[in-house]
Amino acid sequence: MDPRKCAQEVLRCKLCGTSGPAFYCEVCRFYICARCVGNHLLDESKDHKVVPFERRKFIPIFPTCSKHTPKQCDLHCEQCNIPICTRCVSSYDHLGHKADDIMITFQRKKEILQQDLEELENFLPKCHEVVSKIKHQITTINEGFLELSNEIEQRGKDFHREIETIIERNKSEIINMHKKYLAAMEKQEKQINNVIAEITHNISDLNNVLDSDDFYLVSAYNSKKDSFQSSIPKLKITFPSFCIQYINKEQLCEQFGSLSSGSITTEHCDLIEHPGVTSPPLDKPLLAQPKNLSCTNTGYCCLYRVVCVSDKRMWTIGNSSFIKLYNIQGELLDSIKTKSWNVPSDIALSVSEDLVFTDYYDRSVNVIKGNRIEKVVKLLTWRPLNVCSTLSGDLLVTLIRDDKKQSQIVRYSGSTEKQIIQFDDEGKPLFSTAQLGAICENRNLNICVIDIEACAIVVVNQAGKLRFKYTGPDSESTSEKSFDPVGISTDSQSQILVADYDNNRIHIVDQNGHFLCFIDKCDMRHPYGLYVDVGDNLYVTEFDRGQVKKIQYHM
Repeated sequence: MDPRKCAQEVLRCKLCGTSGPAFYCEVCRFYICARCVGNHLLDESKDHKVVPFERRKFIPIFPTCSKHTPKQCDLHCEQCNIPICTRCVSSYDHLGHKADDIMITFQRKKEILQQDLEELENFLPKCHEVVSKIKHQITTINEGFLELSNEIEQRGKDFHREIETIIERNKSEIINMHKKYLAAMEKQEKQINNVIAEITHNISDLNNVLDSDDFYLVSAYNSKKDSFQSSIPKLKITFPSFCIQYINKEQLCEQFGSLSSGSITTEHCDLIEHPGVTSPPLDKPLLAQPKNLSCTNTGYCCLYRVVCVSDKRMWTIGNSSFIKLYNIQGELLDSIKTKSWNVPSDIALSVSEDLVFTDYYDRSVNVIKGNRIEKVVKLLTWRPLNVCSTLSGDLLVTLIRDDKKQSQIVRYSGSTEKQIIQFDDEGKPLFSTAQLGAICENRNLNICVIDIEACAIVVVNQAGKLRFKYTGPDSESTSEKSFDPVGISTDSQSQILVADYDNNRIHIVDQNGHFLCFIDKCDMRHPYGLYVDVGDNLYVTEFDRGQVKKIQYHM
């Protein structure tokens, strides 16, 4: 036990046991009284260093060399990372190795330990802070999942209520039909009873005439038999039946709603501060006057969409069954023809930078790997329109049903359907019956899609709940043409950019649907497709010019 750390330990001379020793041997590391100092120094096996008790120093305890006992280790081999003695230096095991003074190595290690101690002591409160936040997050998660369960339970009650309403309506119809049938039967019974009474009376009259010998009475008789037969009502009854319809589970699930997959991501959180390391600024101010950086001529008569694989190469689609790769100078680098020879509806880049395209007439979503086209989704009663890739690696595809009466967004993981977005909490369609336009996922995981018929941008969260609809700035002049959205993209600031075809401009909207500004001074005509690269440069396709403009709109 270290005597400096124990106030209650009684110090005694190592040799005679006398309490309160006045000296300390720094080599042997024990206390000695004044009477025993002389005898201790007579021991010549060690170079003793006896000092007064008050001036004692605690020198590190170095081990004895395991190969040259009792030689004490006074060096440290860096290559072997072990303490050695002076005789070990010249041995075969450590020949050519670098050996430092063991005291220097000891002090260096002590400094590292001290630094680690300080950092860990600073780190510990931050860990406790993270634990506190996790507990708060657990509470939030519990509340969120409870709310989610309650929503589903309430949805179930809504379904049950609607089913009960249908049952009660049918039962009410049965009761009314029952009453109607009974009334008809009772009426018929009454009519027949009246006929029976008349026939009974007529039989009595006939018996009286037969018993009579009066010629005039017999000759005056007129038969009523035919009239009785014609007066009996003939009631034809067709009994109602209950026509059971097949329960379409797919449509039932669509009506009920579906759970999004959610996500759990792990981010490295560096809680230990490192001097000189700063985070980049989050906000990038918008330029008052955006700049045209380049203009690429693609040769298309009608140019639809563009996606960039770098700041110098871009894939494009237009009025052709070829998907074409151009450099920024407009030189054709590659082209891929669709297997069906159909014009692609839309293109996107997956997280692995594979090209994805939709084929409306072939009812398929396809991925191009190298020069090979793979069909990942094949539809039956729906047709794919637009597509985008998500941060999680899923694909979001807008679909329209064959009868053009329903539109929806479907999330695919590979070929697996994970989520359908079509109805709000009340079971009403989120979108118009006409087809949806371009689609993209924002950095905040919101899904932004163009509702062509409504001339609106519809934004839902990851779970498919409606956040807002953007239909143009409130201050828009009445003399201008109505908002005509055709292309959409988002940037690193979660801002939404929308191509306004008829008005020859781009709307910039924040992530909450508030209008920020226009890009309308860059000689644009009929902007159609939009793409924002990692550097927040905007690429705009001009529909009838066949050009791609690269625009800088951030500082």
